Amino acid sequence: MTIIGNRLRQEHPIENERYSPYVQSFTSGMIDQGMDRILGMVQIGALLVLVIGGANIANLLLARGWDRRREIALRLAIGAGRVRLLRQLLIESAVLSAIAIPISLAFAWVSLQLLKSTMPARILPFVPGWNDMDIDGRLLIVISIVALVASVLFSIFPALHSSKPDVVHALRDGGRSGTAGRSSRVMRGAL
Repeated sequence: MTIIGNRLRQEHPIENERYSPYVQSFTSGMIDQGMDRILGMVQIGALLVLVIGGANIANLLLARGWDRRREIALRLAIGAGRVRLLRQLLIESAVLSAIAIPISLAFAWVSLQLLKSTMPARILPFVPGWNDMDIDGRLLIVISIVALVASVLFSIFPALHSSKPDVVHALRDGGRSGTAGRSSRVMRGAL
């Protein structure tokens, strides 16, 4: 093609002075040049959804910690260490995350199968790797790691906040429920 391009440039110099041949496979020629940016934006969108969901979960954990303040204060009063309470609260969050992983993977598998079944057959040959797209071991590992890390990241601050209640005030308050304290309101408002 380079030889043909050079010959065309010699025979028709005005029309071909800015053009030179470029050869690529048919499937790579069908790929949109902006696809990398589009996929990057999709990944950023997914990350933002994860952050929003994590902030909502952290807010729920803060509210749950406020409801459990008497229990936590009682445990601290009878000698439980703060580290032990933190560990318990983080393990509870990790268990919730472990329950959510199979549910999210099942949802992803169903969504992928639905997407594959609705893709027009005449377009499939032009989308490289379409038939190979599936939920495999690498995805399971990545999803599990991301879910556990997100669980720890978004539950560490509520656990820290819940594990240091005002013991005297929480025990004196008894079973009465009231509005959240100032620091709890500030943290929940920030989330």
